[in-house]
Amino acid sequence: MPAVEVRYLVAGGLAVNAHGYLRFTKDIEVEYEQALIKPLYGHIQVRFVSLAILIRMKEVSDRPQDRADIQYLRMRQMDDESE
Repeated sequence: MPAVEVRYLVAGGLAVNAHGYLRFTKDIEVEYEQALIKPLYGHIQVRFVSLAILIRMKEVSDRPQDRADIQYLRMRQMDDESE
């Protein structure tokens, strides 16, 4: 996507993984707005939704896995705020 200048952010389970909570996911959501930028394979810059937006998205979806993700992501958010 960067080669054709498409604006995107990876969301959902892959974004949960990028924020430090590793778990299996079988779908990918793509959004726009703020980003966490992390390298893939050491050199490809991938944009993930911010932690705050990811938590809001999970709250709206409100599936069992989303509720579990929210608990962990809120802990990460508190850790980030205390640093």
